[in-house]
Amino acid sequence: MVALKSRLLKQGGVTAVFRAVSLVAGFIAAVVLARVLGINGLGSYSAIIAVLTIFSLPLEFGLPALITREVARGKAADNSGETKGLIRFSFGFIILCFPLLAGCALLAISYAPWAGDITATPLWWMMLPYVFFSGAGSIAAAFLSGRHLIITAQFSGLVLRPLIFLSILWMWHSSPGQPLSSVSAVWAQTLATAIASSVCLILCFLHFYRSSNDAPPQYAITAWIQAAWKLGLVNGIRRSQPQMLIYLLSLIGSLEAVGLLRVAQRGASLVAFGATVVTTTTMPYISSMIRGGDISQLQKVLHHSARLMSLWAGVCFIAALLLGSLAIAVVFGQQYSQAYWPFILFCLVELIKSYYGMTYVVLNMAGYEATSLRLMAVNLVVSLIGTLLLAPTYGALGCAIAFAVATCLAYVLASNRALALVGVRTSLALGR
Repeated sequence: MVALKSRLLKQGGVTAVFRAVSLVAGFIAAVVLARVLGINGLGSYSAIIAVLTIFSLPLEFGLPALITREVARGKAADNSGETKGLIRFSFGFIILCFPLLAGCALLAISYAPWAGDITATPLWWMMLPYVFFSGAGSIAAAFLSGRHLIITAQFSGLVLRPLIFLSILWMWHSSPGQPLSSVSAVWAQTLATAIASSVCLILCFLHFYRSSNDAPPQYAITAWIQAAWKLGLVNGIRRSQPQMLIYLLSLIGSLEAVGLLRVAQRGASLVAFGATVVTTTTMPYISSMIRGGDISQLQKVLHHSARLMSLWAGVCFIAALLLGSLAIAVVFGQQYSQAYWPFILFCLVELIKSYYGMTYVVLNMAGYEATSLRLMAVNLVVSLIGTLLLAPTYGALGCAIAFAVATCLAYVLASNRALALVGVRTSLALGR
């Protein structure tokens, strides 16, 4: 337990630094975009990124979570044959499916009501490689994470990518005669993603060939697909839900409402910082503990994790209540002042998620992907229906209300299922 604590503290500290760099760079980029593009331009940029993100997630097909789990198990069992087979299968899947999903993203953008100015820009479709590099980078990072190379896995996505994006935005905005638009901002995001993912791929292959033995690749494609599609839907719903809400709001609402919602989401990312650091650091070890049947040690890790996550989220939520309105007006501009209450709701959601701990991580790592899938499906359906009902009247606030109700309901149910199925208490209140 002492050795595990030492590793978690070391990797958690570096992860916190990486996340802090990513958070600061991303926040600065959001401020630049909000002030330079204006509220409608920010809404247009956010809607495009939402579409690209939505169609990059099916490309991953749940493979990153599967790879992290199976590579961690293979490392413990010294089974590099299955690791070889899984990595080759994953990259082959991405290469084959990219053209189809890129075409779907192209259609989703082209036929949106706000697409006129976008499609009028020459070479606007050059943003589509974002889908491929986002998926490929996730696969590479998942392999490194499964090998317990957490720091290496996170460097490209958390440090390199946001810094490159911010640098490109600065150079573009500083160039005379080259005004920054929503399309050029997406191009900058695509280029940053391509560079960062390429670095992660190189690191992945270096560690892959260095750690592999002479065992031939083994393929359990049927078992992988059965597990991956469930993990893919769970992970896809979780990561794409905010993006789906943005895209839906852009269809039934306005780009102004999308801009307000994006500012609220970006502000609330500070509250999620603690939970993200803890989850990213402990996830591979949770898989190993479940695999080894060490439920007592797992319970201790989950309880301490929930305490850390809730402490950070609670402090940030109080600060948001007291200073949120002033901070939004000063940092983003007075035109975004209506983002305050959506911002508060998103912060409250992050606090409640931290209170209930790593419920979905436990269910997924224990092999209960189907349970996670059902809960996330309920979450998505409730939030989409709520947005359809509330967003036409209340705009960004209605969307935030729908998201908050759906997410809190899902986390309460997920915590109860983790206790019943795995025998561990993930929430802070039940962890004593």
